[in-house]
Amino acid sequence: MSLVSPLGILWLSSIIISSSEGLCCFQWTRFDREQSAVCQRSCLRIRGGNDGGDEKNASVQEEDPHMLNVWDIAIDAADKNGKKLRDQFAKAVMQGSSNILEHLTKQDEGTEGVQSEIEGEQRERKNEEIGDVQQDIKVVQGKIEGVQGKIEGVQQEITDVLRRMQDQNDQMLKEVHMQLVQQLVAYQQQLVEDKKQLVEDKKQLVAYQQHLIDREKLLLDKDKLVEGLIPHPVQLRDSMSRPEGETELNVAIMGTNRTYASWHAKFLERALDYRMRRKGFTG
Repeated sequence: MSLVSPLGILWLSSIIISSSEGLCCFQWTRFDREQSAVCQRSCLRIRGGNDGGDEKNASVQEEDPHMLNVWDIAIDAADKNGKKLRDQFAKAVMQGSSNILEHLTKQDEGTEGVQSEIEGEQRERKNEEIGDVQQDIKVVQGKIEGVQGKIEGVQQEITDVLRRMQDQNDQMLKEVHMQLVQQLVAYQQQLVEDKKQLVEDKKQLVAYQQHLIDREKLLLDKDKLVEGLIPHPVQLRDSMSRPEGETELNVAIMGTNRTYASWHAKFLERALDYRMRRKGFTG
């Protein structure tokens, strides 16, 4: 009995030690930072070695021996400063978004100013310029019609005088009628010149009216251009799901956050994998 008891104790101790080492190695495969650190300390205590040096040289002797320390420092720095780096990254993103929003705000203010200017010019155009030009065209057209009526009236007078001349046998009266006809013809010619000038004035007014219409079209095109500068919610394809009303800026911020998180996770995964290979774990 005195021999069985010590042997039994040693047998149980070896089972416990083997189980602990197996459990520790299993925990390494989980890539959990805190549990891995605890497991590492447990393994060191059980083995009685210094960070598994026996397995290190046997597993990857051809690699740079200093790389282990480099990766250790990188992992520790990433763990300790991960939150700080993420906070700095988020702060930088939010600062950038603040600058973008400030720019968009100024753009909105500029848009409102341009819109007010457009509306003011439109009111001025409708109430003053186009109305005044249209009225001037009507006035000139009335004058043209009036002159045309006078020309026709003078022509009728000339016809009447010539008919009376033919009816007169008195030479003196014929000469008087001839002078009257000449005066009427000269007056008629003056009316024709006046009509030509009025027609030219009307032509210029119509051209100016067309200029105003073209400017109206230009202002409308400018209005459409300004409308295109106003930020609107992003219209994504149906295959892409996102919250309603999300803007391009929010999409960009979330994309950079996801990029950083993905990079950080891949870095830790590669670093931990390298450390495990250095220690001889393949799980």
